[in-house]
Order: sequence, then structure tokens, then C-alpha cells
Amino acid sequence: MNLTAAILNNGSVPTGSPVRVRLYDGDPDAGGTQIGGDLVIAQGIAGGAVPRLVQMTWEDAPAGSHEVHMVVDPEEAIWETDPYDNRLSTIIDVPVQ
Repeated sequence: MNLTAAILNNGSVPTGSPVRVRLYDGDPDAGGTQIGGDLVIAQGIAGGAVPRLVQMTWEDAPAGSHEVHMVVDPEEAIWETDPYDNRLSTIIDVPVQ
């Protein structure tokens, strides 16, 4: 299962450092498990710029419905005015193979 996410810096200041992104099967605050390893946007993200895409393949994704959570800057390494807009979740249906 291929997963793609668009990451946007809503602020006017560039991140100035690499940005880490983690994907989870389920809510990470409620025991969700990380899917693969961290994704890294090495160049950082310019403020107000075009979204940057991250992609990964979810190897051996179990069939069924999954609530996939994305967490940007999970270690809160980047200073920002609104750290609460760094999470998003969606439902993904993985077909039986």
C-alpha cells in the first residue's frame, strides 16, 4: 500500500532544518503503531510555500479499515507558533490481496 502526504508550512518563516514525519496505524497517543520509519524532508519547508510531498510503501499492510495518523515534527524540534496543527488522520481501506 503506497501512502503519500502533503506537508505545508502555514507560517511565514522557513523551518530552517529537516522536518520529520511519522505515520501510525491508529492514534499514537492511544497505542497506535508506527508504520515504517521516520520520513524526512531534508531541506526543511519554506514558509507559505508549495506543499512538500512525502511517500512510503506500507509493507504487509493488513487488510481492512485503518485510521492512519500523520504527525509532523513528532519530537517538537522546530519552534513554531501553532504546534497543534501538526497532526492529521484519515481512514484507509486496505484490500484483501
